[in-house]
Amino acid sequence: MAQLGMAVDVAHASAATLRGILDHRGCRPFTSHTGVSAEKDMWRNLPDDALKQIALRGGVAGIVFAPQYLGGRSLDDVVRHIGHAVDVMGGRRGELRLRLRRHGALPKGMRDVRDLPKLAAALEGRMPAARVDKILRAQPETFFRQRASR
Repeated sequence: MAQLGMAVDVAHASAATLRGILDHRGCRPFTSHTGVSAEKDMWRNLPDDALKQIALRGGVAGIVFAPQYLGGRSLDDVVRHIGHAVDVMGGRRGELRLRLRRHGALPKGMRDVRDLPKLAAALEGRMPAARVDKILRAQPETFFRQRASR
């Protein structure tokens, strides 16, 4: 895969496979869905060193909304994982790129993507609005218009 220039999703990799992928210098790793092990220690969540390696190689980390990975079902649980990923990955290669993914139940108070402004408001308690807009990949004027109309 590395020789073909393909990116490798490490979302379902065992610890040994993850290490092998990250040790391969020609590999372009990313994770389509994960939590961060610093916030909820479990085998599927990624440790900080893996998040750093992914960021250094221009990869993305998809933060999953599943309670079993987050350690709870509240919006604050999602914010903790995103915030930690921002802290670990954010200074690498310009801006943090996170892909938010639903897997099972959504956090309490969220029905669907129309409630992303609730997540944005919670994240803004932890980081600047411009950073939140980059994380959510929204055009600022559209995003703020949506928030204002709620």
